[in-house]
Amino acid sequence: MTSSILFMMPTSLIRVIEKYLNANNKNPKPFIKTQSADAILEKVKRESALNESTRC
Repeated sequence: MTSSILFMMPTSLIRVIEKYLNANNKNPKPFIKTQSADAILEKVKRESALNESTRC
């Protein structure tokens, strides 16, 4: 929504950020970790190896 807006004044940027936070904090949802850190790191290693093998 705001990614293409040029903010001339820092106060207008702050106002937009505060509006976004207020709207999204009305019904907050907790972050729920669904995988262990080891599982996530293993996936990162696999993806990294795959990217290395397909690099030209």
